[in-house]
Amino acid sequence: MPSTTKVLLAGLMAATTAQAAVTPGSLAAVSGTYAGLTVSISGTSSSQNDNNVGGDSTLAITGSATGYGFGMMLKPSFTISTKACKQLSTSPTVSLDMKMTLPSAFTTAITVANTALKIACSCTTGTGIDTAAMQQKYTISIPFNKLSSFKLSEFAPPNFQAALKLTGSDIVVKVDVADMAVYKAGNAIPLTATMVVGDASKVTLPVGVCANSGKVPCATGSGTICQTMCNGIKAIAATPITASIDFAKEGLAFANKLTGTAKTAALKNFAKCGPKGALTKDCFSIGDTTKGACVQPPPPTTTTTTAAAAKSGASTTVMSAVVAGASLMMALMM
Repeated sequence: MPSTTKVLLAGLMAATTAQAAVTPGSLAAVSGTYAGLTVSISGTSSSQNDNNVGGDSTLAITGSATGYGFGMMLKPSFTISTKACKQLSTSPTVSLDMKMTLPSAFTTAITVANTALKIACSCTTGTGIDTAAMQQKYTISIPFNKLSSFKLSEFAPPNFQAALKLTGSDIVVKVDVADMAVYKAGNAIPLTATMVVGDASKVTLPVGVCANSGKVPCATGSGTICQTMCNGIKAIAATPITASIDFAKEGLAFANKLTGTAKTAALKNFAKCGPKGALTKDCFSIGDTTKGACVQPPPPTTTTTTAAAAKSGASTTVMSAVVAGASLMMALMM
């Protein structure tokens, strides 16, 4: 095989298997107060430098909210796949780390109730509540068709579900996939969460130990032991704590309150995204979204290809004529 042909084939194979270079990054930590809660946001990322070539970019956002002795940490990890300036139809994939911190007044009430019940029933189960297990970190995978809106209680493992029920809590997480944006060298993704904590009317125990109300300690006639637990729950807050957090919007607001190089670094964490390409929402930035939109190069037109072929053919004809003429002159001179 001629060496020129080998070079052309090697170049073709490299072009068809090419992946854009990946750039690692981090989201500078920002924090502030929102709806009576202290909210902190940070993260890490790796991004494709050319979404026309495409490949996988990743983003892991750690968001935490603390207040009233209660704490919740959520860390969604996204993998976003692109090709030809478009996000693939089943992208992103998401796993979610979560961890809950219970108020000391609440865990104390549980301990008292456990002890009292064990004495009352001469058994070892008590309330069946393990507050240490409830406060461990858990990881779950979220199905793609649920990303637009899902409750933690739908996918959480049993111990975490028990913690949510026991505190009258739940969190609805939303990732509006249709609002995500593909930039030339990055992506933008929204993330919001609505949390309800300490709703006594929804508190449910793992086992039915309350006098006249089974698993519902805050119901009328639940008995002294269960009312003690109910009071511990209400110690979180007199009324349910409700907060809807747009993490990117609030994070951007926190970043704008910084100064100097800290502000410059933090603002790189955010970019615009929105429905149908309308860049109207504050979102998290992955990669370098300052390089603008991702635009595919135009394909070669038929006219251009034909003209190029004609030009190539003409050049070949001229070269052949020159070679023939030179051969004739050499023959005459001999």
